[in-house]
Amino acid sequence: MILPQAENLLDKPKELPPTIKALLTNPISDTRLLLVSRAALSAAPGRVLATKPFADWVKEGRVCKVGALDDKEAAAFIESQARSLGLRLDSGIAPRLAARIGGNPGVLKRTLEVLDLLAEDRQVGSALVDQATFRLGEQSAFAWSQAWQRGQTAQALATLRVALEDDPSGAPLGLLGQARREVDRLCRLVEARAQGTKASELLPALGLSPKQAFLLEGYVRVVDKIGPEGVGRLLHLVNQTDLDLKGTALSGGQMPLVGLTLALARYWTT
Repeated sequence: MILPQAENLLDKPKELPPTIKALLTNPISDTRLLLVSRAALSAAPGRVLATKPFADWVKEGRVCKVGALDDKEAAAFIESQARSLGLRLDSGIAPRLAARIGGNPGVLKRTLEVLDLLAEDRQVGSALVDQATFRLGEQSAFAWSQAWQRGQTAQALATLRVALEDDPSGAPLGLLGQARREVDRLCRLVEARAQGTKASELLPALGLSPKQAFLLEGYVRVVDKIGPEGVGRLLHLVNQTDLDLKGTALSGGQMPLVGLTLALARYWTT
């Protein structure tokens, strides 16, 4: 049974009639419920995902967030999926895997399915994670950019280190390409505003599709904070890092990317 617009059930969970709450907790025999909410749900105290039976569903991995999970959500999702597969994760493996792969639930689930095949003794440690996720360049770049966009500098640097260890020859340019894509969108936004582009026309101006509309707010927030001058400095830094990676710096590929990571985290969350 699918409830496509369940916001009326989820908005005030404490006010649900006892009969409805009982049905949600124990559905009718041979019935499966899928509650769909198009509004964001919160796990804050007193909110829906912190209230039974929904809080239990979260712990049991029965709540699926569409789109990328944040760091804590991704780690919890990994732990839940691992339990369902009978896998035992070493300490710190869930956040390590989330940092390396990113927050896409589908990618995380497929990765755990690979680990399920590899873990003959059902124990998952660092070596097995390295084996299963070796050279996942695109995911590493995504996890890296997500970290510095949230101001999680330590996480961004850790992801950078893993990416460079896994693929020292290909990762630097892949990571730089991800950063350039993000900064380029800031530049397009500044240019569009200077030309008087209407708010309704900003998506195509930034090269975003309607499905990516949720990204626009983040770019607007950054430009509003750092201004065109800050965007210009970021673009200059990306270009300078590009030159450094191509051999004009004596420090090799690691230090230029460390400096870029620190600057991006600082500018993005100023």
